[in-house]
Amino acid sequence: MSSINAEQVALEVMGTIGTGKKPSVRAIAPKHGYSLNTANSGQIQKTKTYKRTVQPLVDQLEEERQAIMERLKVTRDDAKYRDLMDGLDKVTKTHQLLTGGATENLAVQGVEITVRR
Repeated sequence: MSSINAEQVALEVMGTIGTGKKPSVRAIAPKHGYSLNTANSGQIQKTKTYKRTVQPLVDQLEEERQAIMERLKVTRDDAKYRDLMDGLDKVTKTHQLLTGGATENLAVQGVEITVRR
């Protein structure tokens, strides 16, 4: 796959984030020439082209995360703390999405609890 495909995926991911929606590389990548297997593999987000394309936004998100964490220190007793934590959560997840990181704890999925009587 050419680097233009990875760039197109990255641009659409960022555009989706810009609309306030959660992007799905699994849904976006096939529109730009990738197979479903590749779209599900996480490999696209590891390409140099994808990383280079999203890096400016990743840098801005990291700067915002740091600013929120600094502000949390002085607003712990304020009602706006909850809002800052919500913002931190959203910025962190967006950062993770762009960099190919996990956005959920996969270790707790599929846990079955058996109750013995």
